[in-house]
Amino acid sequence: MKTNRILYITLVFVLSFSIMASAQTPVQTSRSVRENITITELLSGKVVPEKIIDLPAEINGVVSKIYVSVGDHVKTGDRLLSFDKRQLSIQKEQSQAALEAAQANLRQIEKGASNEDIKTAEANYEQAELSLESAKKGLELVKEIFGDKTSLKQQLINSELQYKNAQKQLQSAEDRINQAKKALEQAEVGVRQAELNLNQAKVDYERMGNLFEDNVISKKELEGAKMQLDNAQASYDNAVLQVENAELSVESARTAKQQAEISVDSSEQIYELAQETFNNPTQLRQQLQSAESQVDISAVNLKIAKANLDRVKKGADEDQIKATRANVKQAEAGLEQTELQLSKADIKSPVNAQIASINTEENEMVGLGTPVIKLAVIERLNVETSITPELRPYVNKGDKVEIRTNNNSYEGIIKTISPLVSPQTEAYPITVEFVNSTDNVYPGMFVDIRINKESTNNAVTVPIDAVVSLESSPYLYIVKDNKAVRKDVEVGIVYGNQVEIVSGITEDDIVITRGQNNITDGQSVEVVE
Repeated sequence: MKTNRILYITLVFVLSFSIMASAQTPVQTSRSVRENITITELLSGKVVPEKIIDLPAEINGVVSKIYVSVGDHVKTGDRLLSFDKRQLSIQKEQSQAALEAAQANLRQIEKGASNEDIKTAEANYEQAELSLESAKKGLELVKEIFGDKTSLKQQLINSELQYKNAQKQLQSAEDRINQAKKALEQAEVGVRQAELNLNQAKVDYERMGNLFEDNVISKKELEGAKMQLDNAQASYDNAVLQVENAELSVESARTAKQQAEISVDSSEQIYELAQETFNNPTQLRQQLQSAESQVDISAVNLKIAKANLDRVKKGADEDQIKATRANVKQAEAGLEQTELQLSKADIKSPVNAQIASINTEENEMVGLGTPVIKLAVIERLNVETSITPELRPYVNKGDKVEIRTNNNSYEGIIKTISPLVSPQTEAYPITVEFVNSTDNVYPGMFVDIRINKESTNNAVTVPIDAVVSLESSPYLYIVKDNKAVRKDVEVGIVYGNQVEIVSGITEDDIVITRGQNNITDGQSVEVVE
């Protein structure tokens, strides 16, 4: 009897367990779907013009006329401001006169020596001939005296006169040296000034090159600076040539002095010999030798005079012509410089833009380099903003973005991204450019920029509640034949209350979103609302 009771209790327990095991656990489900996913970030930025240009004064002067007002729209080449040109006009007239004088001098040099120059050279040659003839006659006289002692007195008088003339020639040669030295000093001063001008022209050209790269000046203005540099170089080369010519003149003057010193020494010896001969006739032989030497010297001087005459008749040499042409170039450079200054007296707009500010007034004195007018290029507008280091890997130059104002949406494109973070914001400054029309958008407005952070197309997605152990080893349950089937899955993008499933399930699988914590793999389930 006791045994039957135990058997009965056991049977009841087994039946109860079987009923419990076969019961279905209620769960809630959702169907996986395919959809396009995009995660965005919203940034705040400020609208700015495409470019701000500060136009500086390129000359010192008084503002005579301002042609625009703040807010005016201007086109490329429009005159904005003018300086007083009266002083520059006078300088231009002076430069034109200097150029005409230099050109006339060049024409004269290229044409050849004047009649007066030729006559002077011929007179010097004739004088040298006379000196040689006189020396020869003096030699004949000495020879006669050597045989006839009655002419000693006349010989003494003639030698004294010759000695005095030689002393005058020496003094004239010394004066010529002093004049040549002064000319050399002036030429050296000219070289130093030309070198300073050349260095300044190099600095100006480099500065104008930087302004040209920044689109502040035109190509013509840059070419003008290059022309100034070339002219300064030509002036420097001409100044160096003038120094060389002056050095040659000094050397020539020294040679003339040496010749004069030889003449003085020779005539002094002749005079001393004449005195000795007059007092002591036994010295006539030495006097004869001195007369012969004087004939030789006069012959050399005649050759020098003949060479000078030939040179004058032939015309200026190549160095003289080069120096004169350099003077013409220098005068041309002076005129071009004045014309360039005149062109800079009118400030014109380098681009289509709008007047942002005017920083001077009429009749006001303005210094070189002072910003006078600020232009805003607003044909295209940009937005300045920044992105955090966390967002930087998702943003690239050329990415399309959405720009939103209070009322409208515009397409934009990322134009620049700074490689360095700003010390103030600890973020990377970026510039976004409006792609199309910017009606009702103005510089200074604040806008929102929507940037796509992550995206995927045609992704399988499920509610986030369906995934168990999302952060470690994610899995979920799907319902198949009214049973729970566990699926290990790979999770992609998590956005809002949805999750991208990269692998593990397929489209249209029914996933359990609630009740999965009370079931096991293979357990029967009942889908409820």
